[in-house]
Amino acid sequence: MRTAGLSLEERLMARGVLEDVEEVCRAERVPLALVLSPLRYRSIATARHAVMRRLRERGLSYPEIGWLMGRDHTTVLAACREKRP
Repeated sequence: MRTAGLSLEERLMARGVLEDVEEVCRAERVPLALVLSPLRYRSIATARHAVMRRLRERGLSYPEIGWLMGRDHTTVLAACREKRP
């Protein structure tokens, strides 16, 4: 499967985790487009971190989550280590 030129949403769909991500977005009341965006508002970052934690619970590696979310793996590591609100 070629995934190099896919958008972030297409990457999530190809990996089969888009439904999980959308579920977290609904629970956090933040649109998927904002979670995948580079915006750093607290509400968006909190939802993004919740998504990263959910993907980690599904067994994805830190680098894979980073690639899916368009972030560095150390960002994912920090998100998964932080205390949940």
